[in-house]
Amino acid sequence: MKIVQLAEVHTEKMGYSDVCLPRAFSKLGNTSVVISSAGNSYSNTKEYKDIFSNFLNDENKVGIKNADGYELYRLESITSPFGIYIKNLYKTLKEIKPDIVQAGELVSLSTVQCAIISLFLPFKFTVECHIHKSVFNLSMQKRGFLKNLKKFFRNVFNFMLVQIISLIMERCFPISQDSYEICNNFFLIKKQKLTIRTLGTDTEIFYKMKDRPLKLKLSLGFKITDIICIYTGRLTEDKSPHILLDAIRILHNQGHTHFKALFIGEGIESYRKLFIDNDFCKILDFVNYKELNKFYNISDIGVWPKQESTSQLDALATGLSIIISDQSGVKERAINSGLLYQEGSKLDLAKKILKLGDEKLRLKMSESSINKSREIYDWRIIAKKYENDYKKLLKV
Repeated sequence: MKIVQLAEVHTEKMGYSDVCLPRAFSKLGNTSVVISSAGNSYSNTKEYKDIFSNFLNDENKVGIKNADGYELYRLESITSPFGIYIKNLYKTLKEIKPDIVQAGELVSLSTVQCAIISLFLPFKFTVECHIHKSVFNLSMQKRGFLKNLKKFFRNVFNFMLVQIISLIMERCFPISQDSYEICNNFFLIKKQKLTIRTLGTDTEIFYKMKDRPLKLKLSLGFKITDIICIYTGRLTEDKSPHILLDAIRILHNQGHTHFKALFIGEGIESYRKLFIDNDFCKILDFVNYKELNKFYNISDIGVWPKQESTSQLDALATGLSIIISDQSGVKERAINSGLLYQEGSKLDLAKKILKLGDEKLRLKMSESSINKSREIYDWRIIAKKYENDYKKLLKV
């Protein structure tokens, strides 16, 4: 099959589905193509300059290149108040002649654009939905009349976009049960068009090393006997990694000084300062996702205090037990391979970290984490399920 992934923005050094899924398709013998604008991931968001611009500083040229396991087409685009419009998309798809085109975002101008194009070209059009309830907030808060009015019209506009998309698309793939419920209950997408397909991890990149890189652990200022709690991702209020910092501080005040924290990520300077000058934590800038395995392998527990993250899956693949929010839309990630904590409670998080201080419990969960990654979350397994879905659509 010839499979195209449509992504408004794209970065090869971040392990998101628009990178990993095309690579997995190629490994199954398919021709895999990604079409995107010249923009880096998050370049279409307000937080790009403050958080991502130092790390995602590549200047991408319009054109075609061979990426790692897939062909990457970067096209000229127009950024509008309504989203990104990708130029020459019809012409490019006509030349590629794909069997399947899958858009990576449900609420997107370029997804509507592709949906309409699918009416005139002979490919099957499908869409992913990555929206979790944790970030899906329709409530009108006390932000002023004009801001609430703007948000109301934005919600109406997005709803209408999805109605057009849902009428045309062959299939929608929400990434979790709560995402499925948003698709069905809010966007009114028919259940017959919905199939849950989880996100995954690349088990060739993320794995438990036979020999832990202890020199790296020492070089970061940790002791061999320290139990490291790692967080990777944005250092922002919505992700709330400061709760991990507070929990570690509580444990130190209780005399459990062998618990330490490692944060890998960047954020707004005023928030990032919270993690500096503490003798119980270390903070590093973003790194290429392919370099993260060694940092997971010097760690013992993965902690994500709020919202979902693909990093949780990468951590599981390395054998870490994880602690995530009890409000998460993907609680199953922590079943037998970690713990849930009461979201927002630094005291409860401290208790859960202390519980996982038991090495026997961590080792037991480590085995479960690795098995779960190999049996459920391996991108190759997920790609094979997608491939079967596509064959049904193509009737082959």
